[in-house]
Amino acid sequence: MQTVDLPVWFPAWSIVPTTTQLEYFLLEELGNLRFGDYPTEPDEYKTFRRNGWIDMKRSVYEKAGKRPTNHNAPFLVGIEIAAEIDARIAMIPTPQQHWIDEHYLGGLDFEEIAKFYHFKESQVKREISRMIRYISGKNRAELDYETFIRERRKYKEKAPVP
Repeated sequence: MQTVDLPVWFPAWSIVPTTTQLEYFLLEELGNLRFGDYPTEPDEYKTFRRNGWIDMKRSVYEKAGKRPTNHNAPFLVGIEIAAEIDARIAMIPTPQQHWIDEHYLGGLDFEEIAKFYHFKESQVKREISRMIRYISGKNRAELDYETFIRERRKYKEKAPVP
């Protein structure tokens, strides 16, 4: 039996944003979110819950009554999420902060970015990973980026690849 790769999706009400939500969903959808277009719930998809990835179907959220129904302007959900992510990215003083857009929105892989900017692929991958960890979480980072990097072991979140 052939396995089908399901898309990753998170309901708007569950966005924190965690490193998992950023890496596998939000940053890839950031262009659409900036225009107020939050992705619709697919019929089947993967989502991350507490300790792992699970397969979901559309009806699960509808039956649970967890879909937001009282938002007066649904397009604001996407814009608000994108504005918060953009504000967090702007807090990174490194000249490499645009690598996030180039990788997730521009479709460039780590190797292409590394060749263009004359870095090693591992350096690009590590820096993007650090930036994602820095912008993740319920609140904006209280530490400046350089201090965060020095103390980064306290702020790690790992999730297996879907």
